[in-house]
Amino acid sequence: MRNKIRIRDISTYDIIADLNIDEEINNTTNNNAAGGENSEEEAVEETEDATENEQAKEKRGILFKAGSRLETKRTLTFRQASNFSVDLYYTYNASSPLSHPLPVGVEELFSRFEITGLPTASSHNFTGVPKVILTLQLNPSGIVEVAKAEAEILATTLVKTKILKASGSSTPTPAPTIPAEPKDDAENETEGAEEENKEKEKEKEKTSDPLYEMVPTTKLTKVTLKVNNAVLPSELSAFAITMAKGKLKNIDDADEERKKREKSRNDLEAFVYATREKLNDDEFAKYATSDDQDLIRSLLLDEEDWLYDGGINASVKELDDHLASLQKVVAPIALRYNEAPIRQERADEFKTMLNDLKLSFIKISLERQIPEEELNELIDNIQKNLEWIDSVLEEQASKSLTEEPAFTMADIQTRAGTFLKSIKDMKKRPKRVVATPSATPTPFAEAEQETAEKQQEEETEQIHEESDKKTKNQEPIFEIPIGGDEEVPLDQEPEVVL
Repeated sequence: MRNKIRIRDISTYDIIADLNIDEEINNTTNNNAAGGENSEEEAVEETEDATENEQAKEKRGILFKAGSRLETKRTLTFRQASNFSVDLYYTYNASSPLSHPLPVGVEELFSRFEITGLPTASSHNFTGVPKVILTLQLNPSGIVEVAKAEAEILATTLVKTKILKASGSSTPTPAPTIPAEPKDDAENETEGAEEENKEKEKEKEKTSDPLYEMVPTTKLTKVTLKVNNAVLPSELSAFAITMAKGKLKNIDDADEERKKREKSRNDLEAFVYATREKLNDDEFAKYATSDDQDLIRSLLLDEEDWLYDGGINASVKELDDHLASLQKVVAPIALRYNEAPIRQERADEFKTMLNDLKLSFIKISLERQIPEEELNELIDNIQKNLEWIDSVLEEQASKSLTEEPAFTMADIQTRAGTFLKSIKDMKKRPKRVVATPSATPTPFAEAEQETAEKQQEEETEQIHEESDKKTKNQEPIFEIPIGGDEEVPLDQEPEVVL
């Protein structure tokens, strides 16, 4: 059984190419896409008849017939000296059973390629007209594109060539050996000098720089051309353009709605699976009664049945409502499970913060204009919160794991946030005016007063820094996580985290 599918009919129209060139096309070639398989059907190649050969010499002709195979290529070769363009048209061929008339309102011209960058004599030093090779193909999506565009020229360049030195003598043919007559000393000295001079000339030829000259050479050069797919002017009316934009918007809105629906569906499915997994966890199950567990399991089964039956085409609102109803049932159990391990630790931190706030309020009241009644009210409020945390801790100790807790982390966070707001408001109050005793003015009275005020400001800033550090150390109290590390705003219900 074959594991590939080949689509051969990709169009119901012939595609015509109209080349805006100076000379006629010299030749065309068909290069059909090969699938790389050994079947007889895919080894068949299209052949050109006499009519196509005649069209090949024209500037306008059928580029691809209706029903051409994907990745079919067509190569055009011609002479052209300047930039040119190729227009592509759909056309109806009544003689072809695969061709059909164009729909009403559809323009025949559907694409235009602008070919630029042809070489010039001044830039490449050549003579004649460049030979252009243009290859167009139907890509795997059935879209016509330019696969290759290049120009061939015979460019003349100067090549550095080494000059061979002419030799004045040739190697003599060795003569037969004849016994030499004895020579006197003067003749031997003369021959020795001549041989020495010859050796020096040979050494000089070896060490001297060779001579070169620039020789003109003709070489076939290929220049890649630039291809630009031009944007054709729209022939649509204003009404047609408005309708097209409306359709695109409807498609975008439908796609966005689909994404939201898929997300809501995934969230509901994920919550169902995570809750069932938690119910199988012995540690989580300790915080739910057997009735609670049976109820939740029944609801999870109902949700699964609904998701794959009645909820197949459910809207985003329906999916979100089903998720909210499930979370409402599971939330109390998840809250007990998440807060039980950290409840005592957070309560101790809250008590430590309240005791530190007493000292901070008193120090700030010494520097800022804070009425005594307001300060006493804040101190009383701190004492009431200390009593509250002790009482709820005692109450919590008598409760079972499946009962509603005496207090939650959100309760502590809300109470701590009230004190945090109070201490910020107190720091914004005007500074307290310290009355100075009347005395006889001295030359240095003003300087002494400025020094005292500066010292007082430094002490006040130091008190504020110490208070800020203590408050900063208590920041975890104001950002108590509910089943995770995210901060829960004071005015927002905690999210159910499993």
